[in-house]
Amino acid sequence: MKKIICLLLCAATVFFCFSSCKRENVSQTEETTASSAELPSNEKEQKEIKHDVVLGYYSHKSLNPFKTNSVANNNITKLIFDPLFKLDNNFRLEYSIAESFNLEGRVLSVEIKEDVTFSDGSLLDTDDVVYSYNFASDSPLYKERLSNITSASSQNGKVVFTLATQDPFAANCLDFPIVKAGSGDNSIPTGSGRYIPKKHNDSYILKRNDNYSLNEELEQEQLFLYDINETHTPLYLLQIGELSFVYNDFSDGEEEYKINANTSKVNLNNLVFLSFNSNNEIFSDKNIKKAISKALDLNALCGTCYNSMATACTSPFNPAWSEVSSLEQKDISQDIIEADRLLEESGYIYQYKNNKYRSKDFEFLELNMIVNKENPAKLSLAKEIASSLRTMGIDIKLEKLDFEEYKSRVESGEFDMYIGEIKLSANMSLSPFFSSGGNANYGIDLSSTVHGAYSDFLEGKIDLSTFIKVFDEDKPFIPICYRTGLIYYSRQLKYEGAAGESDVFENIYSWSF
Repeated sequence: MKKIICLLLCAATVFFCFSSCKRENVSQTEETTASSAELPSNEKEQKEIKHDVVLGYYSHKSLNPFKTNSVANNNITKLIFDPLFKLDNNFRLEYSIAESFNLEGRVLSVEIKEDVTFSDGSLLDTDDVVYSYNFASDSPLYKERLSNITSASSQNGKVVFTLATQDPFAANCLDFPIVKAGSGDNSIPTGSGRYIPKKHNDSYILKRNDNYSLNEELEQEQLFLYDINETHTPLYLLQIGELSFVYNDFSDGEEEYKINANTSKVNLNNLVFLSFNSNNEIFSDKNIKKAISKALDLNALCGTCYNSMATACTSPFNPAWSEVSSLEQKDISQDIIEADRLLEESGYIYQYKNNKYRSKDFEFLELNMIVNKENPAKLSLAKEIASSLRTMGIDIKLEKLDFEEYKSRVESGEFDMYIGEIKLSANMSLSPFFSSGGNANYGIDLSSTVHGAYSDFLEGKIDLSTFIKVFDEDKPFIPICYRTGLIYYSRQLKYEGAAGESDVFENIYSWSF
């Protein structure tokens, strides 16, 4: 018999590197209570599985797509409401309600498809899109990703979005739900999605929208919603056959839970990184930062610290992103010989007889690194990095801090290095690192060449490959990995294709038993 403890906590907003702790982004963590339950050791001990698709949600949390603070409920809303665009599992742009778009400078115009109707039969038009944008831009779930859009208006049958700054991937951020004008404050607004919510006893049932015209016919006529209570975790409910499907993004840093179910990985846009404080003169020598990078075995770190639920980075961008997957990637393998050469070139040698740490002019190469100890994966990562750097002769003082102290130290710049995590927006924007108001720019020199190169990239003066080369030379921070989530689904469920974080139910058309 296996005992499984699943801790999933809810938070309210995204705060870059703090998004990895247990009080993180509400769109990343789920609120449940810790529970411990005996799971069946084999399928014979399970309940007889009902041949209905059953999804979990929280009845005491909202199903309004602009107001929900639950991951499970937010995913359910993707079945009820459609966006203009969404992204697949490789972050490629897919059309939903949008028919086409045109981006010129800071003006993004979108044409929507004809004959798209809401669930009440009324026609969806550009005014509904503008109305929905206004709601989304005030919502904690969408406000950050829409921050570069200053306005939206209906002009000549199109929706025109005005950008604050140029952004070649601005359309990626237009994944907010479209609701019928005037219904945004309802407990469940009127949508145009694949399913229509209907009251069923004390819960809801999702009935197939027979007027839905954006994709092929849905296999499942109805989906049942199971009210997850406070005594059983979603994974336990899946194990015993009460649920058909559970999504977990592991935002609390816990290890993967092993249960009797099929799984499918989901690429997340959560970047884990090691950042440097440019105010420390040691880091004015780029060789030191390069040596630290070469000393790390990123693939091993992903396996050891993230239970292989992460992918090592070759750049600050997601390696799963279709825009970078075709580019020639730099070698990310550990290179102790090169790290040693770089340190010696900078004058850091073993000057003291029988001493294990390097020094220059008889001053040790001493650095401190801070980490949020409340996140098990980050804590493990920090320990492994510290061990690797000590092996290279760098004297690392690892400070394991609780969240509040960690946050205070990062914000005040009291660190040499810190382990952080940030969920990048759908347009892959690095502005949190390279803008004056960015919430991940702590310790980064905003007058550096990489800062200027990023502005040139956004304005189309240089391409993505050139920017990555400049970044790799300057190294304001070391990208470690991008995390991955996991979809668990019943072994009885026919489930084909890979769904993305933008819509974990993207392939629901083929679901069957």
